Amino acid sequence: IAGFGLRRPDGTEVAALFRADVDPDHPDRVVIRFDSALPADAALVYGWGTNPYCNLVDAEDLAVPGFGPVPLVEKADQ
Repeated sequence: IAGFGLRRPDGTEVAALFRADVDPDHPDRVVIRFDSALPADAALVYGWGTNPYCNLVDAEDLAVPGFGPVPLVEKADQ
């Protein structure tokens, strides 16, 4: 899936996003993988910028709107 990214509060890109895929067990979820540790101030964005390439659609084949920044938080071990 194209269109996801990571940004710092000042808008600079965090080059850690590796891959985004629809979860095969839960098709209403996206799994995002990172190839390195994330800085504490990283936030998730989708459709960032003035002319982004995004290709995520919902069950009705409608484009998912851009969003973010959404701060990332670590989940406690369960």
